[in-house]
Amino acid sequence: MKVKLTVCTVPCGAEAYVSMAVPVGARDEAKEFYGMAHFLEHVLFKGTGRFPGVDDLHKTIIGHGGGMNAYTTHEVTNYHAHVPATVDAIRDAIRVVLSMTTEPLLSAEAVRREVEVVQQEIAKYKDIPDRTLYDR
Repeated sequence: MKVKLTVCTVPCGAEAYVSMAVPVGARDEAKEFYGMAHFLEHVLFKGTGRFPGVDDLHKTIIGHGGGMNAYTTHEVTNYHAHVPATVDAIRDAIRVVLSMTTEPLLSAEAVRREVEVVQQEIAKYKDIPDRTLYDR
C-alpha cells in the first residue's frame, strides 16, 4: 500500500495544507464490515500516543489558528489539516497527521462513542437519494 503525505502552501503563502492520503476506502471492505474505513476515520481523531487526550489533536491545530478534518470515499481515506504557513504550524500539522495514522490509541471509550456518531451519519446519507444511488 502506498500512502501519500502532501504538504503545500497556497499561492499567497499565508496558509499551508498537510494531507495524508491512505488508499483504503469503502470498496476495500467486505460486506459484513461495510463502513469500517469511515468508522476508523472517526476514531483516529480521538487520541494518539503523542497526543493522548481526546481533543489534543484538534487543540494543537486550532492553537495555530488552523483546522483539520478527514473524509472517506470508495477509493481513499484522507486526513488533512490547514494551518498558517509558519515553520512551527506546519511542523505541528505534520506531527498531528502522522501521529493519527501511525499511533492511534483506539480506546474502547472512543470506539463506543463513535459507533453512534457514524450510525447517525449513515442514516443522514440514506435520506439523500443521489448519495444512495452513488453508493449502490
